[in-house]
Amino acid sequence: MRWCLAEYGTSEEQKNKREKLKLIEDFWNQFERDHQTLREAYERRASEFILRWIEKNLQIIDENLMWEIGQDIISQENRLTLAITPEGNHQLRPMTATIMEMAPQIPGWRFTQHKAPAASNVKGSRHSMAKQDWDDLEAAIIAKKTNSFDLVFRSQFIKSKDKQSDLEEVFLAADTFLGQEYLDLWIDLISTVPKPKKEGFLSRIFSNRAKEEAEYVFVQFDEVRTRLSGMIAELIDSLPDKTFIESERNQYYLIELSAEHHGRITANTIAPEVILAKVSRNLFHSANFSKHGEVFAYIKTTLASLESEDLQWLYSLEEAINAALKKHGVGATLGTGFGPGLGFVDLALLDVHTSLEIIRQELNRAEASKNSWVLFYDTYMRDEWWGLSEDSPLPPRQHESGY
Repeated sequence: MRWCLAEYGTSEEQKNKREKLKLIEDFWNQFERDHQTLREAYERRASEFILRWIEKNLQIIDENLMWEIGQDIISQENRLTLAITPEGNHQLRPMTATIMEMAPQIPGWRFTQHKAPAASNVKGSRHSMAKQDWDDLEAAIIAKKTNSFDLVFRSQFIKSKDKQSDLEEVFLAADTFLGQEYLDLWIDLISTVPKPKKEGFLSRIFSNRAKEEAEYVFVQFDEVRTRLSGMIAELIDSLPDKTFIESERNQYYLIELSAEHHGRITANTIAPEVILAKVSRNLFHSANFSKHGEVFAYIKTTLASLESEDLQWLYSLEEAINAALKKHGVGATLGTGFGPGLGFVDLALLDVHTSLEIIRQELNRAEASKNSWVLFYDTYMRDEWWGLSEDSPLPPRQHESGY
């Protein structure tokens, strides 16, 4: 069900959004009336009261909305955080973003759509769901070319590589001490390795495991959030200072994709890092690739064939859309791609809604198939789509990655 683009949707989608906006407004009105009572309930650990209040006032918006109230460990102030999150139901993120936008300013409270870190110090901390002692937990941060990071954990309780129970344990630790936003936006893969045993000099030299772990710099888990924050800041600072509207289009990269990417087998692009992240990362976020608020999207359209005439038609379409978007200062194209009977035009959009109207004009001018859609790279926008006409059919269902 669309949220950001509900106005382009069916009457049912539009009605659904109006009704939910009213429920969100009612929720915050009730929260303003009851926030002091909720604080007192939290302080005396009256969890049953809070649970009933949330079920009555929040989950009426959507039953898949999760929540958490806790002490705000990031702030020096004595305030609580209320996290309202869909967790793995990523398609609900646009709605939770709206919930946050509608939140009132209330002294003593901070609102977020990602679960906040629950503690800052690992040693001595205990989690009710933990099955292991985390005091000696260490992690290495691995920077990746897809503008993300992997975390490799080790501890005395980890006896072999990537055992499922160990992965679940360290993910719980990461969620507790890093917070959900870091995990969703910046962490790609989490893995585990056992701590090396004390061995003789020669055995360490010839140990494959020692060679593998020599590539990693492990630190106590207490230090990971600080180090990761610094690495994220450096990554954001290294992103292009110019938008794609302003950038030169001097060099294109040809990328071959496999059939598993839902119909797309090639990309000819000025932004190869974006394409590769789309098809390889667990979650994709535009903010990892632009510090200007650009949203990465693509046009998917059916072609009669892949003969030279149809290929040239797509190239001309991309040039026309690029010129029109840049003229209005709302976006730019990044390149093209093909699949069996399919053509793709990649986009970087500063103003999605204005861009869609411009794209519609150019698609109609080029007499594109009615099986033409604008779809989005972001995992959080996987249910958002736009069709060329009011009677456009549904696009193929989008997956976490791929096209």
